[in-house]
Amino acid sequence: MLNESIKKRRTELGISRKKLCSDLCSESTLYRFEMGLSDINAHLLIEICKRLKLGEVVITDVNFTEKEYAQFLLIQHYIYQRNITELEKIIESAESKSKVWTKIITWCQAVIYFYKGEYKRCENIISKDLSISKPKNSLDLLILNTLILSHLSQNSYKEALEVATTCINYIETHRVGSTELNFKIRYSYAHSLHQNGNKKEAETIILELIDALIHEKTFFLLGKCYFFLYALHKDEKVQLSNKYLKMSYMTFIIENSPIPNQVLEEIKKLPDSSLFL
Repeated sequence: MLNESIKKRRTELGISRKKLCSDLCSESTLYRFEMGLSDINAHLLIEICKRLKLGEVVITDVNFTEKEYAQFLLIQHYIYQRNITELEKIIESAESKSKVWTKIITWCQAVIYFYKGEYKRCENIISKDLSISKPKNSLDLLILNTLILSHLSQNSYKEALEVATTCINYIETHRVGSTELNFKIRYSYAHSLHQNGNKKEAETIILELIDALIHEKTFFLLGKCYFFLYALHKDEKVQLSNKYLKMSYMTFIIENSPIPNQVLEEIKKLPDSSLFL
């Protein structure tokens, strides 16, 4: 998530909140944002990204301006929150006419259709309007990940695996500067494998991913991975699966992230659910 990226980069550079906020905003504003307690506006985000040189680290194979990159991060933040209203505002107020920004805004519209359940419109934008079938850079990977999720949502598992495999092959033969994006693609690949009956391989990927996520302190996707293992084992290994479910729930709590409805619904079914809710 966006707050994780900011906090992690600031810590890596050894910059205190006080120094980063100098002549910019209050320390409490940055603290609340890093802890996921409140959002910040686009102008403030742009200045923070400049001071942290965040664009040089996260995505190295796409030519963003600093302003475009900060707005790109903001879009991803609203996508995590499923905040269609804010995404639509960004599309309406788009000023830049660069090819990269036009591509991002078009992808943003595809995501909105995805959240509205209009999967065919989402897929048409990616496959036809953007004409992306194979990734050429990190931005294409991110866009194709939306296509994978759209296929999975329609139970088009074979198509999902085909796109996910193409993305994995790209990751394994190219340098992808974004660790978070690498993780997302691997998660989608595991999900696609599982839905195509490759349960063991999917579990191996998720377990490896969990180790990496713990090391990187990337908790939102970590919670999803634990829930993945719960779903994988719930019909055969009840005790183990319930352990993963509880770990998933507590990870979202620790991260102060919105808890997915699926996780909440399954937690309510546990005999000791009162300890969590």
